[in-house]
Amino acid sequence: MQTKHQITIVYLLLFVYTLPIISTVFFYVYYANSSVDFLNGYFAWIATLARDSSSQLNLFHKILLPIIAGISAMTLSNTAVERDSVQTKGIISQDARMELVIYCVVVIVAALIVTVSTDFKFAQSEDAAKAAVQNFKNFIASISEFVGVYLMLLLGLKAQS
Repeated sequence: MQTKHQITIVYLLLFVYTLPIISTVFFYVYYANSSVDFLNGYFAWIATLARDSSSQLNLFHKILLPIIAGISAMTLSNTAVERDSVQTKGIISQDARMELVIYCVVVIVAALIVTVSTDFKFAQSEDAAKAAVQNFKNFIASISEFVGVYLMLLLGLKAQS
């Protein structure tokens, strides 16, 4: 498989993995003046995903990051970049590492903003809604932690000599 295709797969899988954070930012921006009931339903859906660890969707989400890390290590290591540089001048792989690092940093910052803004938006909610929001916040926190670990892997691949 060509390096360009592998990098595209990494981008796609990382986007799917971080989709709960990205969609929450979208809902906050797009539905800023919306009723709290709509957002409560969204948080309840994510909270259900986070609460039921044996569901197929949750297991799929847990499996994604190790796959992303494996493909990244295989594709973006310095050995692969040097091998690729003969064919494409190494531009694709080196740019991909920096783009993935920037994407991971943006996702981690977005997760922090989402977590803090969720506290303010749902401070006066009912107990059931607060429980759903707490499950949601825990899920977002775990995603951002794992993206941080993936970021360390990317930085290690970049510093590898």
